[in-house]
Amino acid sequence: MKSKVSIVECDSYDLEKVYKSIKKSLDDIGFKFKEGSNVLIKPNVLSANKPDKHVTTNPVIVDAVCKILKENKCNITIGESSGSFNTSNALKVAGITDIAKKHGAKLKPFESS
Repeated sequence: MKSKVSIVECDSYDLEKVYKSIKKSLDDIGFKFKEGSNVLIKPNVLSANKPDKHVTTNPVIVDAVCKILKENKCNITIGESSGSFNTSNALKVAGITDIAKKHGAKLKPFESS
């Protein structure tokens, strides 16, 4: 089986632009979702920093991925273990907690699970 790669330019963190870019990339590689799949998103939240510090994955990326997963009826868990030893706070400061609530995703700080 050959690996497939897609690179799609996205010039902003506008949710609709990010969503369309990620969706196009998945379409480019022919990715298919299995309805009802359990999916873990690990967003790389290194510490309690707001998105404008560019230390963590921007919450718009997580938002767009969650939107795509919901469209495909997947069960979403967002899991992380930050370097701050207070992952719950890091997820909140980074804006990921709000995204999880928006999409009904479970949050799993790995150090407590």
